[in-house]
Amino acid sequence: MPIFFKAFSSRIKAAKIEKQVAESQFSLFETNLEGQYKQAYQDLQKNARSIEYYKKSALPNVNLILKQSQIAFKNGEIGYVEYLQGLSTYSEIHFNYLQAINQYNQSVYTLQYLMGL
Repeated sequence: MPIFFKAFSSRIKAAKIEKQVAESQFSLFETNLEGQYKQAYQDLQKNARSIEYYKKSALPNVNLILKQSQIAFKNGEIGYVEYLQGLSTYSEIHFNYLQAINQYNQSVYTLQYLMGL
């Protein structure tokens, strides 16, 4: 039996406690990472649906609004203010579409980051 058994036994206990702390921290990190991944994936799906909405519905409708505004303005059926409102709507919808694309790309980058790619 070693003379310094008590000192070694304290070190062993401390090492076991450090191991438990490290395992707890790893488990917490793993849980947080899983939550972040799920959230990023949900964001990706939401943004993909948003882009699909713009492509199928909003952009064709706003293009129609713009064409109608241009025709009506050329024919004198509407004034300059109404024409500008049509242009404003067109610009706003296109800007929102570009924002949706940006958010989708950010979601992809976040997922790649979380996967370690």
